[in-house]
Amino acid sequence: MYSKIFLNILSILFLSFLELSFVSALPSVFSDLNLALLALVMVLLLWDFNIALWWALAFGVIFDIYSFLPFGIFSVSFFVSIVITNFFLRNFFTNRSPYSFLALVFLEIVFFELFLNLGTLVFNNIFLGGYGLEGGFVFWKDKLYLLAVNLPAALIIFYLVNFITRRLKPVFIMKG
Repeated sequence: MYSKIFLNILSILFLSFLELSFVSALPSVFSDLNLALLALVMVLLLWDFNIALWWALAFGVIFDIYSFLPFGIFSVSFFVSIVITNFFLRNFFTNRSPYSFLALVFLEIVFFELFLNLGTLVFNNIFLGGYGLEGGFVFWKDKLYLLAVNLPAALIIFYLVNFITRRLKPVFIMKG
């Protein structure tokens, strides 16, 4: 049991520092890769919702420490997005196919960005006197780049994990 906890903590720290130090330094579009969101959906599919919640809160605290945004914005965004993604996984996506995985990653990214930007906008309007986010062409172009980088990366990760483990393979019940 302690070895699983230690491996989870080590994995969270490794992915967080990999994203914060290496991925953020990549050239323009590739720096939009969000390993934490991809890992959260994979943890949700492979293990359990409770473990995914712990991962979300750990990622949130680490990203809050290293961010200039108000403390707690990342924690709330990760937490709410994983709860909504779990709702969609349990109620709408019954299989573990690449299509459902891509849909879950898409929903995770959309809800994470929605709550992150909405939380920042509310904080800025309340405490900074109306300073808001831009919602113009550049904003939406950046969000499309974010999806364009993360969805193919999610597909690659899905097939790598599918090659390694049997948890994502469909199970057919045969009548005998």
